[in-house]
Amino acid sequence: MGASMSRRIAAVAAVLALGLAAGSEPSVATYQQVDNCRGTVEGLLQQLDLGGKQVTLIESVPRRRLTIGNGDDRIVGYQAGARLSGCTGWVRVEMDQFCRIRQSYTQGNCLVEGLPAYD
Repeated sequence: MGASMSRRIAAVAAVLALGLAAGSEPSVATYQQVDNCRGTVEGLLQQLDLGGKQVTLIESVPRRRLTIGNGDDRIVGYQAGARLSGCTGWVRVEMDQFCRIRQSYTQGNCLVEGLPAYD
C-alpha cells in the first residue's frame, strides 16, 4: 500500500473517530470532503470518453469564502483539475461544498468529448 493511500485511510479513520465520539454518524459528504471530493472527480472521469488518454494527476483544493472581521472562513466548494496523458491542458471540475458538480470543462490543449473547451 502506498503512502498516499495510507494517509487517506488515516484521514478517513480520524473523521470517523470524531463523528462516533460525538455520537453521530458522518455523512457521505464528510467522507468525500476528507480528500477534497476526489471520488466525485474520479467518477466523472470514468464516465467520460477520454479517447485512450490516461489520468496522470488529480489535484483538488477547497474554495473558501473569507469574511474579513469575524473570522468566518467557510468552504463553499472545491476546484479540481485532472491531467491527462497526451495533452498539456486540464480537465477542470467545479463542485459545491457537498461535492456536487457545478460544471466541468477542459482548459488548454486538452479536448474531451462531451465537455466544453476553453483556453
